[in-house]
This record gives sequence, structure tokens and C-alpha cells, in this order.
Amino acid sequence: MARCLRGCVSGESAALPVAVSWEGLIAAAGHHLVTPALAWCLRDDAALPAPVRQYLETVATLNRQRNVLLHEVLLACLRPLNAAGITPVLLKGIASLESRLYPEAGLRVLADIDLLVPLAEAKAAYAHLLHAGLQPAGLGTREVYGERFHHLPALRHVASGITVEVHRRVLTEAYDGLVPAAVALQCSTPLRIDDCAARLLSPTDRFAHALAHTQLQDGNFARGTPELRQLLELALLASRFGAAIDWPAVSQRFTVNGQRTALQETCAITTRLFAVPFPAAIASVSGDPLARVQRRLQRRVGMPLPLLWSLADTIRHRPAKLLGLLDPRTLAAYAARVPGYVRQYRWK
Repeated sequence: MARCLRGCVSGESAALPVAVSWEGLIAAAGHHLVTPALAWCLRDDAALPAPVRQYLETVATLNRQRNVLLHEVLLACLRPLNAAGITPVLLKGIASLESRLYPEAGLRVLADIDLLVPLAEAKAAYAHLLHAGLQPAGLGTREVYGERFHHLPALRHVASGITVEVHRRVLTEAYDGLVPAAVALQCSTPLRIDDCAARLLSPTDRFAHALAHTQLQDGNFARGTPELRQLLELALLASRFGAAIDWPAVSQRFTVNGQRTALQETCAITTRLFAVPFPAAIASVSGDPLARVQRRLQRRVGMPLPLLWSLADTIRHRPAKLLGLLDPRTLAAYAARVPGYVRQYRWK
């Protein structure tokens, strides 16, 4: 699938091997949130079965429509902020969408709108958005969003349900040194969106933020579960802005903050999957980082998948029953009722 997604970087359409599990492909693309991008890359593949093509095109169309809606909600946020003299910096997916990082606007799947403003303007920006009609999203408790948290409580655009986050820092406090907010704001560049003004992170800060957010802040590196959507974004950023990215600065930031291994392994995996080169000092690792990811995943599978699904369902709907389910006798009884699914794993 990653080889097919390389078309987003090269601009060329791709083709899948003849022997492919369509169910597995669709499930993997959905899990990694790259179904619209995969649909675009396979647009000229005549071997696609009609139901698969129809599914991919439908998902791509729906995501394209949602991205149009996200664009309209962004304008509804920028107008009152601009009127108050605030020009926010676009972060993450909305930055990719508005800067046309992808070959088409509908290829990037994004959940919300992230806006970075100077710390001194954060509360004012939040108040202006409330006055413009956005409402508190009610996600989590307000105590979580103290003065040290990197964004204020999420807001919801009432008509669309899309959430908006006002950031006062680029990353959480633990990783703030990788993309300091003061540096990010100072080095950001202006962006005109219809009749509104916004800003974009510099290529250096944008790459460092994309990698740090998915691999460190979201914990994907520690779990050994890289996300294809985010790795594809890193490949696109490196391909498009490689000459403008200050690679020594990126390397120094991650080294000083004790995250050089995460930087190197992520870049090495991105090169392996999407054929995008990085400077030797960035991507220099020993061994095969993809093999290490695979070993990490295998070590984390300690029970049959049906039991994992059952536990997940119980956590969602009957959390009080969880302690009983974790009793070793209960696990043994469940495993005995699911012949064929129980496998033995060695913990290393």
C-alpha cells in the first residue's frame, strides 16, 4: 500500500499487484486514514474490481466534501479573529489542506482545525470565537486545560459539528523544545485564504511538528505503531520543502531533547516506504527500523484478537465489569471457548 501511496509524492498513478486481499487493503487503508489518497493513486488502475473502485471513490468524494466544509468553517473562524487584529498560524491537517500540500484537496483526512496564536492573545481569540457562535465542545474536563496545557478547551462549530482548538503552544510541555512557540510564530509566513489572513509554520518547524506530534506526542514511536497518513505527510513535506528545511536545526532540536533516535528511525522508515531521501545525518540508523517496529507489535500481542475486541467493547459499554474480565480464570475460560484463535506468543 505504501508503494501505491508514493503516487501522492511523485504525482503519478499506481497499480496494485494482481494477488491482493481487497478486504485487507481496505481495512488497512481505513485504519491508517489514507483511503482517499489510495483512491487517487489507483485512479487509473484498470484491474480494480468494480465494488472496490466504487468504495474508494465514494470515500474520496465524502472526504472531499468534508474538506470543503472544513475550509468554510476555517473562514468563519478567521473573519472574527482578523477583525480583532489576530492572525493565527494554521497547524497540522488544516495547514496541509490550505497550503495545497497534497495533489488534490480531498486527499488529506483531518479531524479538526488547529490554530496557533501568541500566548497573550489566546484568551481573547477564544472569546472572539465564542462570540462568533462557536460553543464549547465539552471534551474532557476544564481542569485539564490549565495554563500549562498547549491548547484551550475545544470549541465546536454548531452547524457542522467540526471542532476548533486554539493553541497557545505548538506541542505539549514535554516536547515544547522541539518546536518552541515563540520561534514558530516568529518564523511563520503569511498565507491569504479568500478574504482572510492566516500564517503557516516555516518548513523547518512544520516538518519537526509533524514528526514530533505523531511519533512522540501521540506515542506512536513508543508503541512501535507508525501511522501511514503521517509518514506520507512527512514524505510530502520533505519532497516539497527539502531544500528549505534547516536539517541541521531539526537534528539539533531532537538531539538536545533526547529524541534523536525517534527522528532517525522515523525518517529511515519514511525513506523505505515512500522513497524520499533524507540527509545522511538525519536518517542514519543501524539495522532495519521496519523490522524493529514489527517486533514491537508482535511483543504486544499477548492474547487472542477476539478477546481483545471483547475487552474493548466492555470498556466502552460496561466499564464496571472490566475487573472481572481481567481475572485469569475468566481469561482461561474465554480462551477455551474460542478454539482456533488461541495462539502462543513468546514475550521477549
